[in-house]
Amino acid sequence: MKTFIMKYKKEILILSILNLITYIFILINPILLQYIIDNVIMNNEKKLFNLILIILILSYALSTIASFLSNYYTEYVNIIIFQEKSSELISIILTSHKYMNTGDTISRLTDNLRLIINLISLIIPKIILNIFVIVVPLLIMFYIHTKLTILILTPIIIYIFISYIIGDEIEKIEMKILKNNSELFSLFKEIFTSKEFINSFGIEKLFLDKYNLKTNEYKKNILNCAKITSINFSFESIITVIPILILIIYGGLLIINKELTIGKLALFMSYIYLIFSPITELSMNWINYKKIKPAIIRINELYKLNKNTKLSKDALNIKKGKIEIKNLSFSYENSKELLKDINIIFYPGLNYLIGKNGSGKSTLLKLICRVYNPHKGEILIDEQNIKNISSKSINENISLIFPEPYLFEDTIYNNIILDKVDVKKKDVENIIKKIKLDKLIEKLPNGYNTYINESGVNLSSGEKQKISLARILLKNPKIILIDEVTNSLDYKTTKEIYECLNELSNNKTIIIIDHNLKNLSNGNIIKI
Repeated sequence: MKTFIMKYKKEILILSILNLITYIFILINPILLQYIIDNVIMNNEKKLFNLILIILILSYALSTIASFLSNYYTEYVNIIIFQEKSSELISIILTSHKYMNTGDTISRLTDNLRLIINLISLIIPKIILNIFVIVVPLLIMFYIHTKLTILILTPIIIYIFISYIIGDEIEKIEMKILKNNSELFSLFKEIFTSKEFINSFGIEKLFLDKYNLKTNEYKKNILNCAKITSINFSFESIITVIPILILIIYGGLLIINKELTIGKLALFMSYIYLIFSPITELSMNWINYKKIKPAIIRINELYKLNKNTKLSKDALNIKKGKIEIKNLSFSYENSKELLKDINIIFYPGLNYLIGKNGSGKSTLLKLICRVYNPHKGEILIDEQNIKNISSKSINENISLIFPEPYLFEDTIYNNIILDKVDVKKKDVENIIKKIKLDKLIEKLPNGYNTYINESGVNLSSGEKQKISLARILLKNPKIILIDEVTNSLDYKTTKEIYECLNELSNNKTIIIIDHNLKNLSNGNIIKI
């Protein structure tokens, strides 16, 4: 976090200076008021009065301009830091081989990151301003009358100590609130992505009950936080009254005894009101910092993913395409071991991977294309350990087709070419004909430019899988991994896909997970 703050020290400094300038008028106003009462009014100095009036107008104008610049620059800093850091974190997440809960990750990238940005653009500059606005008036007050200043400060110091203790309690509760937040994000994702399933089974109440359970816990923690914060506000009202009473009673006696002038009493009164706001704000900023501290921990956990990911520049050199799994073991976080001491060899050509549901077949494919890293053992491709190969080279040489293809809300053409913007349209058309998707595209009103709705709901399962296969043909990787793509397809579409795969297997290594034994032919069958 120290590195994070130091990176934006220039922005913090500029915001702090702008904030300090906004307080020039407020800060010098009591001094000028005291001078007017004790010197101008009492001595009838009209020229001095005009000069002081000009100084007040100029300081007010300067404060107003600084206030505008401060507000604008704060928003500028907010968006710049969010853009930089969110992009940085997304890059880390995309290159990490560790499983992450989607809702929790979204929560960290949105709510948690914005809290930390507020620390940079609002809280730290405000703390600097608060300290300045408190210290300068106090120094002036000490200079005028030390004993009176100490008496006024006593209840304020007690309040600051109480706020310090309250901040620790708030930090504990805020960690629970952030956890609740991420759980709610996960539940929202589950509800919205499973809406059709929920409706078809009539289990709306089950998910509403889940939601109410999570929100009740969230509500409890929010109210606990509000209760503790309210206690802090209650003490704030006490410190507002006591120093004023001390000033009126003791300050009045000092005036009677001619130890203090009326102008100086007015200055004390103005400065007491002036420092009340930054003292209470300093207290709130301390509490806000304590609220942000759990968010800092959660964002740092994302940065640690980068430290745990060993980056390599080695390229994968595939001559044959033999894949050897040696003594491999793997388990997902907080779950039992899914794969244990697996030893398998996949040869160039067609390979079929079969086994019971839950035996780890899909996970094994994800390990081969390094979506995850094994906890133990090795994966060798032509005797090269893939843990030493760069992610870029892995992605160039290995492709995985998922059971449910990932389709973006874009045109069919852009869903096929993905990032290959320089590809020739003729090459795409040849691939489309090869997998017999050309007839569908011809029927569509906008052809290749037909827009695919969310998750491809306007396409059939076979059409979606053919688009997914078209991507692979265009990419032309050496190794193709296929995870149960034909389960929901009709006989004709399945046959067309397998004909294409058989043709490809002449110069590639293809591993297919398929539960339908009728589809298994002309290949190496491996059971796990």
